[in-house]
Amino acid sequence: MSVRIRVLCAFLCALFLLAFTMGAIYALGVVLWQADGVRVSTPTNRNNVANLAPDGSDGVIVTWEGSVWDMDAIRAQRVYSNGTKAWSNDVQLCTASIEQYDPQITSDGEGGATVTWEDLRSGSTADIYAQRVYSDGSAAWTTDGVSLCVAADNQIGSGIVTDGEGGAIVTWEDRRGSDRDIYAQRVYSDGTTAWATDGAGGAIVTWYDYRSGTNYDVYAQRVYSDGTAAWTTDGVSLCAAAGGQWTPQIVSDGAGGAIVTWRDYRSGTSDIYAQRVDQDGNVIWQANGLAVCLASGSSLSPKVTSDGRGGAILIWDDGWSPPYFGGYVFAQRLGTAEAGSFMALMMKRE
Repeated sequence: MSVRIRVLCAFLCALFLLAFTMGAIYALGVVLWQADGVRVSTPTNRNNVANLAPDGSDGVIVTWEGSVWDMDAIRAQRVYSNGTKAWSNDVQLCTASIEQYDPQITSDGEGGATVTWEDLRSGSTADIYAQRVYSDGSAAWTTDGVSLCVAADNQIGSGIVTDGEGGAIVTWEDRRGSDRDIYAQRVYSDGTTAWATDGAGGAIVTWYDYRSGTNYDVYAQRVYSDGTAAWTTDGVSLCAAAGGQWTPQIVSDGAGGAIVTWRDYRSGTSDIYAQRVDQDGNVIWQANGLAVCLASGSSLSPKVTSDGRGGAILIWDDGWSPPYFGGYVFAQRLGTAEAGSFMALMMKRE
């Protein structure tokens, strides 16, 4: 072997070793911001119930519910990718009277976000309001937000997803009738709230209900941009297993369908399951869902986000039994093989 070839081989081996080493370091995970985290909210007594959405520039916009002493104002702050706060002061999205709580957020696709919350300004029942915040921290719509639903009785448990055009689609549990039903409304980028056909996509909504008369089960429905339902009347069953299923969370699969996760009591304790449904309402994974976590004790509060590759990354609270007393956060990644099967790709609890 000539000297030139030996030198070239040595150089390529060094590059491979460097790439492998760097890949191993990043695979192990690196804390990029300061130890113990960056304080996002200004310390005003007590802040509750935070949620976040990407800002499109590797940072995030965070929203939270202020304290009782702060009139339960809905606030927000943007954090750059380097961990510094973008806005000099926390933005107050709503400071209306009485109480506002449980803010939910989605990106507006332009560096800002749309936030929705439950609102008691009427003095008697909870209604649904929303506000858009621009990338510079200024509020886009009416002071204290636009009303999405002020029907009789309570509207609670709101969820939100972007409409892809600067606005959002919001869902909630509605008690205006004799039953608890699921309603939705689309809010445009300018804050108007009428459904209209515009050629854009709609949304997939998930919920749990008691129609069986014995257990709560998980359902889903696709809503077109004009507000009409696309699938079976009253939704497609994602899980009707024994024991009851609760608090489903949803994320797009990037192909017109969605991945849903929930708390599942078929074993007698709370486990984490998931299901994928395609754009036509067909359930893709095994009947009644895929087991994500069956560890002993209770696994609670699942949350889900896209992995950018057609799958999803889940987190949940765990460790309320030996040997993990104290409540740890665990994670798992779900992917799809060509045939639509399940692959566990990330952290797996032993």
